[in-house]
Amino acid sequence: MKTKAILLSFLLLLNAVETVRHNQVCRFLIDGRPKQIMYWNVSSKLIHIDIEISQPVIKKDSAAFESLNIFFFPKDFTLMHTISWRYVNFIEI
Repeated sequence: MKTKAILLSFLLLLNAVETVRHNQVCRFLIDGRPKQIMYWNVSSKLIHIDIEISQPVIKKDSAAFESLNIFFFPKDFTLMHTISWRYVNFIEI
């Protein structure tokens, strides 16, 4: 009985790790890059949080910031998210 319980626990742990590994939001939040909260709003109908990477990905003519928007609706416990990129073009002086 103990062997079955240990095996079941191990399989559940592997399943949880795979779920987190393939979830975009979890990967964004725990990937180790520095992040900052750019915007947040809390009301009785909506909780909105915008999280952005602090250090951009530098490309030839622009800097790219990855961001995550999280929307939570407390009325029916709906959770939505979007992942997007914001580009800032470099200007030569």
